[in-house]
Amino acid sequence: MQVTYGGMSMQPVPVPTSLLIFKDITFKGFWLTGGLAREQGAAGKAAVLDRLADMVAAGKLTPG
Repeated sequence: MQVTYGGMSMQPVPVPTSLLIFKDITFKGFWLTGGLAREQGAAGKAAVLDRLADMVAAGKLTPG
């Protein structure tokens, strides 16, 4: 899984097409302070951050 944070920099996220094709990697974006925060407020934002922290702790998500 690839997660990029800080998309407001308006810089492109370099993604080698070979990874998308041959490694079957999928990229999906989300707006942390967008829809979820509006619907669920601070609790929704905290839930997303908690889930990401759990994934880092489990080794499923690593800094790149």
